[in-house]
Amino acid sequence: MRDYYLADGETVLGPLSEDQVRGLVQTGAFGPQHPVCRVGEEEWHPLGHLLPHLAATTADFPHPTPPAETVTRSLPAELAFGFLYPLSGLGWMQILFFTLFTSCAYAVWLVLSLGFFALFGMVVLFLLCGYGASYLIEIIQTTAAGDRRPPNLPSITDFWDDALLPGVRVGAALLLYLGPALYFAIKGSFYDGSPPEAVIAYFLGWFFLPMAFLRIAIYNNILDGVNPIAVFLSTTRVFLPYLFVFAALTASTLGFRVLLGFLVDLPWYVLIPTAIALFFYSLMVQARHVGVIYLKLKHRLGWFE
Repeated sequence: MRDYYLADGETVLGPLSEDQVRGLVQTGAFGPQHPVCRVGEEEWHPLGHLLPHLAATTADFPHPTPPAETVTRSLPAELAFGFLYPLSGLGWMQILFFTLFTSCAYAVWLVLSLGFFALFGMVVLFLLCGYGASYLIEIIQTTAAGDRRPPNLPSITDFWDDALLPGVRVGAALLLYLGPALYFAIKGSFYDGSPPEAVIAYFLGWFFLPMAFLRIAIYNNILDGVNPIAVFLSTTRVFLPYLFVFAALTASTLGFRVLLGFLVDLPWYVLIPTAIALFFYSLMVQARHVGVIYLKLKHRLGWFE
């Protein structure tokens, strides 16, 4: 689990765990305006921006006012900016990082299909997926707090909490919301054609999945995130604007698939890194769009009221 330093004037407390920070917030001694810094980093942020799920656990303090440019931007404008978001700030470096490491691990697994090196490549790919999930969750959280720049790569102070648990949370959401479609598709493969229930289950799962990811990021736990009833009720509260977000998410997914279709004839050593870079760009766009739901509609969602 990440640790933090918390400042009050010239007094600096820490390192503190998230639970310790939450306890200080609930006592009323600290609020969203107090500066907080991750251990191992030098940049300080308001508590309400860096840890919005903690700052929102108490009603004694108002949420920090977002920058003026965020207040005046409409939902369509925020969604349009999402396609430029991965290339802003140091986002391109994050894409390059994941492309290089994932390409190397995949190449090891692909070329050496047997033995220890293949197993090593699979393990590295699994860990990169967990670490990537952690970064995407952080994009959702910082976007929800009003930050328009991609965050720095997450620091790893606890291997389970920082690299594996986020992947487990994302994987659980994928399994719960897309698992039924996979089940019906496999069941239907024994007959002719794809059963209509598989198509319906896939659409419903894909439709509600972004809200599940948002709840996982904001509540920072798996139970609140994957709860189908809570996800359904949250979606109905913001149904019409959620349709715009869902359309943007679908557009980024389809765009990735279309671009990938033009690359299939490239040599594998060019295809693999290019496809990975485009894929992670698409994931960053989608994480930004998911965070925009909370950024623009948090009062209608009413999660902490």
